This record gives sequence, structure tokens and C-alpha cells, in this order.
Amino acid sequence: MQIDNQTVWILIVEDEPLVSEVLEQVLRREKYNVVAVASPLEALGLVANREFAVIISDQRMPQMHGLDFLIETRKISPLSTRILISGVHDLKSMIGSINRGEIYRFITKPWLHEELIATVSNAIQKQQDAKEYAQLKKSYSELSSRLETSELTVKTATEGLRQKAEYLEKLQLEVLKRSQNPYELCFRLLTTYDPILGNNTKSIVKIAEAMGRTTKLSADESRALVTSAWLCDLGLIGIPLENLRAYRRNQKELLCQQEINLIENHPLYSQTIASLIDTSQLVQTTIRAHHEAYDGLGFPDGQAGEWIPWTARLLAVAVGYIESGLPHAEALNQIEELSEKKYDPDAIALFKEIIAELILPAQIKEVLIEELAPQMVLFSDIHTAHGLLLVKKDEVLDELLVSKINEHNSEDKIKQRFLIYS
Repeated sequence: MQIDNQTVWILIVEDEPLVSEVLEQVLRREKYNVVAVASPLEALGLVANREFAVIISDQRMPQMHGLDFLIETRKISPLSTRILISGVHDLKSMIGSINRGEIYRFITKPWLHEELIATVSNAIQKQQDAKEYAQLKKSYSELSSRLETSELTVKTATEGLRQKAEYLEKLQLEVLKRSQNPYELCFRLLTTYDPILGNNTKSIVKIAEAMGRTTKLSADESRALVTSAWLCDLGLIGIPLENLRAYRRNQKELLCQQEINLIENHPLYSQTIASLIDTSQLVQTTIRAHHEAYDGLGFPDGQAGEWIPWTARLLAVAVGYIESGLPHAEALNQIEELSEKKYDPDAIALFKEIIAELILPAQIKEVLIEELAPQMVLFSDIHTAHGLLLVKKDEVLDELLVSKINEHNSEDKIKQRFLIYS
């Protein structure tokens, strides 16, 4: 169903004026009706008197925590979709709140404009689905009541009920699918924190799904492999992005040993977070061991050979291929050179069977501003330090655009990262 943005009302509750102003401007540009207030108590009064499709609240506010506020709004306006703005420090409570239906999504600071817009658009669709579901449920109830007193024939009335019940069931399943997919949540979380992580995850999952369709895995192994592909990098959330950049570039001399250990222990952190979503023992061991090496020189436990779960050996090849950032032929050569060292030869053989048929998302990488050059294609918009759009995503850089970016940066340092298609 096409939604007219001009009929949609959105409530923002944010006590930081600058953040509130930016949120309001971004959403007004999408033609939404926006009301922004600083007080959760004032906002509760507004919710009682007007239907808001989406309610967006900051978590840390002096009068009331955002999550507590959103729980209260659920009592007043249960069909409104609720979004929480928060850091990623309390992932367990956030996932729990989403699973309980207290909030629909959360957005981390700082956010990407396109992620914010996409999240709000999906939230509006969910609210519209919920309204339609409620209306159908009401109609279903009314029709059931009329059956007892109406002169309609039993046959006609029953057919009407059957059709409505079928549609109601389909809509309910679709709403549940949209709002309770934990893997979609984790993907959005990864992408919000680091688009490179999100993009890599999408590719790794496609490889895992293709491996799982072969005869080399049981049904349980196939499911565990795909689930692990979704969740294996969650432990990287919270690690400073500049440290991840140095590690990806193999510039470990820029990191202290403690920083390196934090990155190389991320399979343990991922395992812990994944246990909140999937309790399968095979998923847990696959995630923990996906950076182990066939020769025993991997991390975090130094396992080797057949002691590494088969699903982890397969996932290791998929991760190594994608995280290399190399073109297909070079990445494949690198993996083959590391056969019986980092990777299981049997896992490489299965990978080679499926990779030629796959169409994977275009890879992205981060560059420094001094590395920007003509012919690079931007993965995301570039904004000035004040949030004004400077260069659109998917733009092919030329000398003039590179010069424009550098000039703005010299006047007022651009704070965002520079992501390009590799």
C-alpha cells in the first residue's frame, strides 16, 4: 500500500536541541509532519491527543529514560511504532525490548541519514500494517456477531468469514516477520555501527546459504552455518572504528597489544551475544571457532585440523574471501595459497564449487580523505561538518569534486568516514 508521507505524523522526544533539530530537518525533507519536544512528560500528553505513526525518543533524558517513556506510550497508543535512540553499550536490554515489543528498532548515535530514513519508513509501514490488522480483526468480530442475528445465509456469511480469516492470518504473519526477525535486527545493528561490517555480513550470509544447499552439510549444519554467518561479527561492535581500520589494513603497528587482543577476541564476544538469540550449541561453537586456522595458529583458542567444527572451517573460508577486499581472482588465489595453513582444503573445495554461481553485493572499503581520487565511487553521502549535503552517494568522483571535499575539510573538518565501492 502506497503511503502519503504528508498524512503521517512523527513525534521526536530529544532534550539535546542540536540533535532534535537535525532529526526534525531530515524527516521534514521527506515531507513528514514532525512534532519535536524536549520533555517526555509533555510528549505523553501529545500522544494522548493525536495519533502518531512513529514515536522516536532518546534514551538518556533527565525526566525519564527513553525506554520507560516508550513503554508508557505503548499503553496510550499501542499501534504507534516506537524507535529508541541510544548507544550500543546495552545490547542485551535493547534486543530484549524489541523481542517483547516495547520498541521496534533502535538507532545508534551517530546515525547515517539514509539508515534513519529507511528505519522510519519501515516503522511507518509497520504501523499501517498494525492498523489494517486491527481493523480486519474488528470487522471479523462484527461479522461473527451478525451471524447470530442476520438473515444472511450461513453459506455466504461463512465464506466471507473464511476469506477475512485467511487474509488476517497472512497479514499477521507478515507483521510478525517484519518486526521480530532477530537476524534483520543484527544486520541493521552491524550496518549502523559500521557499514563495512553490514555489507560484509550480507555477502558472507549469501555464501553460507549456497554452501548449505549442497550435499556436504546436514540440515542442522546448514542452519547453524547460516545463523553463524549472520551473528559472527557482533563482537566487533563497540571497538573503535579507527582500530578496525588499522587492523583491516594490516597496520598492526598502529595498535597496542591490548587493542589487537580486543579485536582478536571478538569471536568470544560474538558467541556471548549470539547466545541471546540462538541457543544452539553448534551455532555457539561455529561462531567461536570461525577464526581458528587449520594449522592451529588462529584465534581465540588455537584449535587445529579436524578439531575445528566443519561449519567453522567453512565459515572461515567465506569470511577470509570477503574480508580480503580483493577482486575475485586475487582473493581466490590468496585462499588457495593458505590451504592446509589457514584453511581446510575440503572447505576450499566446497567454496570453489559454489562461488562461481553467486552474485555478491559490491564490496565497500574505507579510505582516508587524502586517499580520495578521481574515478572512486562513493558508497554514502558526504556531508559538511554542519550536516549539509556535499556530495551524493553513488557519485563518481572527479578532480573538481575531490578538490571541493578537501576545501570544505580544510575550512571545517569533515567528521564522517569516507566509504567507497572497492
